[in-house]
Amino acid sequence: MLTIRKEMFEVFAAKRRQEFEIRLERHLIRFFPEQAASLGTDGLHLFIGYGSARASTHGFNTERDICKYLDLMCVFGRDFDSDQRLPWAAEILHRPFRTSRLKMNRLMEAALERAEGSAPAEEPS
Repeated sequence: MLTIRKEMFEVFAAKRRQEFEIRLERHLIRFFPEQAASLGTDGLHLFIGYGSARASTHGFNTERDICKYLDLMCVFGRDFDSDQRLPWAAEILHRPFRTSRLKMNRLMEAALERAEGSAPAEEPS
């Protein structure tokens, strides 16, 4: 019987995380080329690390949700989640949802409304 030790799992997890960060970097370069270029390689790595950590504090741990969170950072600013000029973001992020996917979907809906200039007068409860 094959036994996989804890150390081996950690190696696999680190490799998977590294591959995910490479995909995030490519995604940001493709969809946000100006922001990515202004950050430079080292800055982009720091941005990804910071954004991933911030996403996690809001309960976003899937690759999909972390990627979307970074997209929001590119559009609305690095600290959009605590920016007083964007109270809708903090309100959604602090509201309870059944799943993180539902929370991210609502956050993306609200972001698209604002980006398109059709923001509702008030966030529904």
